[in-house]
Order: sequence, then C-alpha cells, then structure tokens
Amino acid sequence: MKTRPLGAGPPAVTAVGFGAMPLSISDRPDEAQGIQVIHSALDAGMTLVDTADVYCLDDDNIGHNERLIAKALAAWSGDRDSIVVATKAGLTRPGGRWETDGRPAHVRAACERSLKALGVDRIDLYQFHAPDPEVPFTDSVGVFADLQQEGKVRWVGLSNVSVDEIEAARDIVEVATVQNRLNPFFNESPHDGVVKYCNENGIGYLAYSPVGGGRLNKNGPFGCPRLGRGPRAQRDRHPGRSNGGTRPRLRRQCRAGAEPRGTAGDRRGRVLDGVSAVGRGDGPSHHFARGWSDAGRTTRSGLAPPAQSGRTLSGELATSAR
Repeated sequence: MKTRPLGAGPPAVTAVGFGAMPLSISDRPDEAQGIQVIHSALDAGMTLVDTADVYCLDDDNIGHNERLIAKALAAWSGDRDSIVVATKAGLTRPGGRWETDGRPAHVRAACERSLKALGVDRIDLYQFHAPDPEVPFTDSVGVFADLQQEGKVRWVGLSNVSVDEIEAARDIVEVATVQNRLNPFFNESPHDGVVKYCNENGIGYLAYSPVGGGRLNKNGPFGCPRLGRGPRAQRDRHPGRSNGGTRPRLRRQCRAGAEPRGTAGDRRGRVLDGVSAVGRGDGPSHHFARGWSDAGRTTRSGLAPPAQSGRTLSGELATSAR
C-alpha cells in the first residue's frame, strides 16, 4: 500500500488512514463489531489510526474510542509497532455537546486519561483538538510541549488551526502534523493557505471528514448543524478557528440545514482541481486524496466505516486503500 511521510520526524504511514470516531458516537456498533471494523482496516494495510478522548457519547463516556482501539490492537495478530495511533485533547462532551477546553490543566489531565485508555506509556501523535477562544493559544500549546519534554508524547500535532496559529505554535514546539477539515463541502484549507503552508514547511497534513463527515452524518464535533450549545461553543464561527472563521453565508446555510450552492459533483470537481498537487505524493503526506478519489467512484470510502451498519466492510476497505 502507498505510504507517505507523516511530517518531520514521524515514520511514513499509509496514504489512507483510519478515522475511528463513528465507532464511538451516536448510533455506534457494539464493541465486538467495532473491533472487527478496526481489524479490517488494519488487515487492509492501514498504519495510521486517528482517535480522540472525546469520541464518545458524553463526558461520562470519555475515552471510549481510545479504549476500543486499545482492545482491538491487543487482539490483532499483526505488528502493533507498525501502527501509529494519533489522539487529541482540547474538547469536552458535557451533555453530549462538543465544547472547547484548552486550559493547560485540562490538557494535562486529558493526557493522563488517554495514556491509561490506550494502555501506553507514550502517545504516538498528540494533537491539540481545537483552539479555545477563552484560553491563550500559546498557553494551550505550551502544555503539549511540556508533555513531550516529559516523554509522555512523541510528536505534537494541531487541528482546526489557521496559518497564524501554526506559526505561533512552531515558536513553542515542533509541529509534526496539522489536521483540518477538507472535503467537497468544506474546502477552507486550500484557500486559507494552510495546505500550502504545510507543504512548504514539511508538516504532514491530515484532512478529516474527507468525504463529507459531519456534513453527511451530522454527528461530528464540527458538523452542521449540530454544534455545541454551551458557552464555549456559542459563537458564529467554526469552533476550531480563532483567527477568522468559515464564510458567514455558509455558516447561516449550515444553521438552516441548506445545501451549499452547486451540485456535489461540481463542488468535488472544484476542490479536487484546487488541491490536485496534494494527491500526487510530492511533499509531506496529505492523507485524504486517494480515499476521496475512490469515494467518488464508490458509495463508501472506508476511511471511517459507518457505525450504523456494524459491518466490517473488509472488501471496501481493501478497495479504498489500494
């Protein structure tokens, strides 16, 4: 299977990674089915698994996805050392809502929980899930640097960030990866300079929700229209954007449940044209292009198998990962 460098420092991983969130949020399968889906992804050759402490139902269920991945890896017959597990901190799930919490004390406590949930002494890739407008960005990033210095984190990544935020973070810690939303419906990254900046600076770019994500299942933290309603989430912009936000018109459309202009095919074509270099494998890894292209020809991408069905999707995973 094709591999690409995961930024400066981390090893090369498969160009298509496995996003495990659907296995732990609403309409999730039972544990046995979830483990079977993860095994199907690993057996298909995927070597990057992406999770977060908040991939769960609510704050009483924190770490569900991480624990599921740990159980799946423990029961897998393959080489555990060949798998990079990326997790995140910086959000909470009060009452099932998605809210930011970038306080250093919260991030540090979240790290300890994630280490225990994953059953490891050091997290492979630890990502700041989203900037918190109530906490200075550099304060939040600083604790990730501290955790790395303490040996609890191997590499540090960012998510839902702007170019300015990436630059600010790099003054504090080496940034291995950036994970922002990029798909036919939401294509901010090619236009706000994040993809270009990552490519020019050797930072791995991971596109989440590459075939629609929250736009299609409406269950994710930044999907439309179900954003968190707590005080930290009541603002007219993407929760992960502290410098600017999504286009105001698009935000209103999301709130109204309206489709963005143009057909899905038109939008996919425009975005693919705009980021065609990403899929050529010239530069740092951009782990979405092949899965997205395959998804245009099939009904499911295999990047994050639908939790509703509970099927392993072995054949589809193998197809999308070729």
